[in-house]
Formats: sequence, C-alpha cells, structure tokens
Amino acid sequence: MQLHFNKIGNGPALIILHGLYGSGDNWYHIAKALSEKFTVYLVDQRNHGLSPHTASHSYEEMTDDLKLLIDSEKLVDICLIGHSMGGKTAMSYTLQFGAKVKTLINVDIAPYSYHGLEHFNQQFRYHQSIIERFLTAPIRSTNNRNEIEEHFAKKITNVETRRFLLKNLKREKEGSFSWKLNVHTISNSLDNVIDAAPPIKLGAQGFTNTLFIRGGNSPYISDEDIESIPDIFPNCSFRTYEKSGHWLHAEEPERFIKDVMEFLC
Repeated sequence: MQLHFNKIGNGPALIILHGLYGSGDNWYHIAKALSEKFTVYLVDQRNHGLSPHTASHSYEEMTDDLKLLIDSEKLVDICLIGHSMGGKTAMSYTLQFGAKVKTLINVDIAPYSYHGLEHFNQQFRYHQSIIERFLTAPIRSTNNRNEIEEHFAKKITNVETRRFLLKNLKREKEGSFSWKLNVHTISNSLDNVIDAAPPIKLGAQGFTNTLFIRGGNSPYISDEDIESIPDIFPNCSFRTYEKSGHWLHAEEPERFIKDVMEFLC
C-alpha cells in the first residue's frame, strides 16, 4: 500500500511512525526540530490520517507498507522512530531488513504481546472505551463539534487525550462529520495491535543500535521487559521519563528532542 507522508528538512533519512489513533501531523513539532539535521518523513500508517483504508490491519501489512515506502524513496541508512503501534511496525521492519536501518528509537512500546498481561488489562479496557466512543459518536446527525466532544467527555475525562482523539474528526461539505481513522477496521483489529511484533514469534534478533524510551507512568514497558528486551536487541539502551505517561513525546517534547538528537548524532 502506498502510504501518505510529508517530508521536511535536509540530511539523512529519518522516518517517524505514529501510534494508534494518530497521524504523522501529530509529530510535526518534533519533526520540525529534527529537520535541522535530517530529512524527516512524517508517515500516516494504513487506516490512519490520509493513508488508504483497508479491511485489515496487521503488523505484517504495516511492515510491508513501510518497506514499499523505503524502497520507493530509495532510502538507505535510515533512522526510524516509532511510537506505540508505530514502534512495533519499526521493530518488525528492522528485524527483517536491519541492513537498511542505521538507528532505531522505540517510544514506549515493547516488542512483545500484551494479551493476558494483568498489568495491561486496565489499558486494554481503556482502548475499548475509546473505540466505543468513536463507534457511537453522532458524526452524521450533528454539525456541532461540541456535541461530539461532549460525547467523548462522558468516558474520556482527560482533556488532552480528547483533543488528540478528535484530531481524527473531518467535516464534510454538507456540514456533517466523518473520521479520518478507519474506526471499524481498528475496532476489529485491536487484538492485532496489542500482539507481538511478528518476527519476535520466529525468534528474530536485531543488532541495530536501538534506544527504548518509556514513560514512568505507563504500563507499556515493564521492568521485566527491560531485562529481556536485550535478548532481541543486544545493542539497545533505555531511558525512563519518570513523570510521563504513554505520550511522553507530547508531555516532555523538549527533553525528547534533546535525547533523540543526542542518540542519532
């Protein structure tokens, strides 16, 4: 699948892959700073942003999408940054085509499956609640954005999270709304999204220079993960943003930019 992307800056290629419910545009502030030394590709993964919608959504497919983009742009020695779902796509690609990846940064995501993990159960229910809000929002029956935001506020109490989710809202010419996000496919594919990066199941290893940045208030990378991840990525290191959650790059952007620049340069 040909993905939509924007490209800014000059220098070595740096691809940023967003997480679930996101798009490349969410990373523009980060990309603008990094574009001083890199050509930054802000990618919309399938079923997100301006990229095509499909009936399926798996890491095998998202990895193939990324490979097509990299091959089409004739990129080599690339730097990859992936947040959450985007991090698993980036890890899957790197474990298969590591010769093309110079450095890899995974933002608050482990390569493993989250199925059945007790410490992740609450987060999974939260995702189900978010998807339920998308599915039941009155996007066709109202032309008032505030009504849709009020609908989300009944279950999503954090204002910043609501604003992030509602970036998926698109107004149609007749005044009603639609979603940029392929809500039905994402709803049907949530189990795929929290599954392991596919090469992990085959025992793959990747020797790319890799950094994992985790949020101290996030359940996505546990202390046990930090002990075991080097078995898969032997050349990896870790940083923890103690006061941040899952969207740590939005909570501490300047620190994030500084750490990324230091690691990549």
